[in-house]
Amino acid sequence: MSYLPRKNKLSIISFAIYSGILTVIEIIAVWISVQILQISRAIASGEEIPSIQNHYVDKLLQDLQISQKLFVLGLVAFVFFLFRSLFQILLNKKLLQNLGESAAQLSAIGIGNIVKQNIFAGNHNRLGELEYSLTTGIDKAILTIVGSFSILISDILLILVILVYLFFYDITTAGILFLFGVTSFLVVNRFATRKLKSIGRTKAKLDITLSGEFRDTLSIAGEARNTKFFSDIVLNVKNVRVRQGYLYSLQTIFPYISKYVLELGFLFFAGLLTSYKLATGSISDAASAVGLLFLGGSRLTPALLRAQQSSQAIIGALGPAEQALTTIKFSEDLAQKIETRQFKSPPKIQVRNLDFNWSKDNPIFSNLNIDFPAQQLTCIIGKTGIGKTTLLRLLMGDLKPNSGHIVFSFENESTLDSSSLVYVPQEPHLMSGDLARNLFLSENDFQNRINEIKNLLIKLDLNRLLNIVDVNLNHSKSEKNILNQLSKGEKQRLGLARALLQKANFFILDEPTSALDVRTAKVTIQTILELKERATIITVSHDENLFSKSDSIINLNELNKF
Repeated sequence: MSYLPRKNKLSIISFAIYSGILTVIEIIAVWISVQILQISRAIASGEEIPSIQNHYVDKLLQDLQISQKLFVLGLVAFVFFLFRSLFQILLNKKLLQNLGESAAQLSAIGIGNIVKQNIFAGNHNRLGELEYSLTTGIDKAILTIVGSFSILISDILLILVILVYLFFYDITTAGILFLFGVTSFLVVNRFATRKLKSIGRTKAKLDITLSGEFRDTLSIAGEARNTKFFSDIVLNVKNVRVRQGYLYSLQTIFPYISKYVLELGFLFFAGLLTSYKLATGSISDAASAVGLLFLGGSRLTPALLRAQQSSQAIIGALGPAEQALTTIKFSEDLAQKIETRQFKSPPKIQVRNLDFNWSKDNPIFSNLNIDFPAQQLTCIIGKTGIGKTTLLRLLMGDLKPNSGHIVFSFENESTLDSSSLVYVPQEPHLMSGDLARNLFLSENDFQNRINEIKNLLIKLDLNRLLNIVDVNLNHSKSEKNILNQLSKGEKQRLGLARALLQKANFFILDEPTSALDVRTAKVTIQTILELKERATIITVSHDENLFSKSDSIINLNELNKF
């Protein structure tokens, strides 16, 4: 509940208040219906017509004939029942809408914190869990559990109030209805509800697995389409879907089990009450009791059905909610191990006595000591697997050393609007959307910085993207087609362009020229060198033209020997 915005907390309180008011309306309607039953029983048995058990109502209707009085009472009871039902639907809808906004806000906060701290870097095998937890998992935790629990409480309150009222009117009928409710709940719980938690937990795991299988299948489709391995992956996807379908069918059928149990149970207890009344009293007593049973049952049975379905929804959502909480807990634990890097000015970095290993049998660095001067370009080189990318992640704070320190120091205060590091991977990811989105700019920023963007695109030889800006094709189909047709080298330069548009003073570049030809690599290197005026730059590269222009070179082959 601490995650819910204040307005939604108030909505839950309001929901409880309104549900109480609706319960009072329900009781008034039931009371009116009982008066109709008493009058009808007296007419059927030839007894004296009883007065209505309320002085003001009786006085108001005293001049009406019996048939007119019954009509008016029936119409008022119908209007009360109708109002109560319609308003309860609207109330439930409003509650779930508010909870939906809370779930969306919590998802946004979660993904924002994770992206800001980059805490899932290097944990791509858990991205499926993250995606599921921040969408379906949070929806189940807030919308289903909190929402269904609120509705469940309102229905339980309604059931109890009606039973207490009927208890004072006819203890036998109230007792039969109570047995009916308890028995139906126990039967449904025994054969359906108890299984839903394990089903929900298993289905959550299958959903995550299937997401990963789909991602892997689409990723390797071009390379493995004619191999047996690809057929095996497709078969695995099919098997997961079959299991998903089976569990989904169980989740779908359980609410119907509740419905059928309530139908059969009500008929059984109605027959039991009729037999008892006929054996101990007159036919009119039996008819009156059965009429009261059907009146109470017509209100209790839907409430019992909703209560059972709400409890089933809550139990079925526990598995996905547990998955969400587990992933969020994992991200919080991981965040505690990660240092967020922010800088007031171009930093000088000193690595001192640093040890890092993935496991005892897999040491990466031992007593590593390196200096990265401020406002200079330092190039890290070394053979594959020596630890270049691992060192970058340690510098960014994505990994924490086993021992030793990474010290950042600053000579001057920065006048930049923003203070952070920018990382450009070897293969920058292009998002769906327009050029502004792929430059990490809002539409307003894009328009306000249009000249700066054009100059940067010209400098990096991204003429096709320059055409988008010149002819104002933003948000058009042509723009998306151009972005989808970019070569690997153009994507790499676009990644560098969006990095340069951020007012940062520490840049980490991973193989920034690996996909470029000689000409475009030359202009890219020149652009990187110009960054030294305002930033510290560290790059990993195998490009001789790049590290020949570097101010210093760190050769991990010589520093990191095992």
